[in-house]
Amino acid sequence: MVESNGFERYIGRYQLAPNVVLNIATDDSRLFGQVTGQSAFEMFPDGDESFRLKIVNATMTFVADGSGQVSHVVLHQNGADHRATRIDDAPPVVRFETARSTIAMDAAQLDRYVGQYAFTPNVVLAVTRDGHRLFVQLTGQPRIEVFADRERHFLVQGLDAQITFEEDWDGGAYRLVLHQNGIDHTATRIDSSTAASSNPVQVVW
Repeated sequence: MVESNGFERYIGRYQLAPNVVLNIATDDSRLFGQVTGQSAFEMFPDGDESFRLKIVNATMTFVADGSGQVSHVVLHQNGADHRATRIDDAPPVVRFETARSTIAMDAAQLDRYVGQYAFTPNVVLAVTRDGHRLFVQLTGQPRIEVFADRERHFLVQGLDAQITFEEDWDGGAYRLVLHQNGIDHTATRIDSSTAASSNPVQVVW
């Protein structure tokens, strides 16, 4: 398993296609990837030199040359392997700059949003808290972290999407709106028993 303090050897730029570059960076304790024109995504250690992605069903394996230096990375996705060669003359990438500033929220604030929200009877978004971090999980999809950039408004990690919570008079969220691809999708808060009785379906963000 790769230790977080060994992430620095992967930092750099990798040519995935003629006009597509994969940037690899770290924020000291976590490793991130970012493909040209897309949002950054976190990468999770999954064996020697391999990392798992949670936003899609894919893994990445870094490959070293004879000198022990990482020369390329292989993206394994949908049964295919895509090789991205490290760009030797690229300037070093230290870390990703956050495209939009975020704000910290305490556990009590985040708890107002925790719950189950139904887009349809069979499509439910689960909102959970882990310490001072908030996560969302759509039916049939992996859990994704969201980050507050202002009160009631959150950015979805790795996706060009945002979530706005709408609150009632006592400050509790009673529904949310997912803003994605120019369309607003509304989900109403439901109780846990209703969520458990829903028939699961596969949904893609």
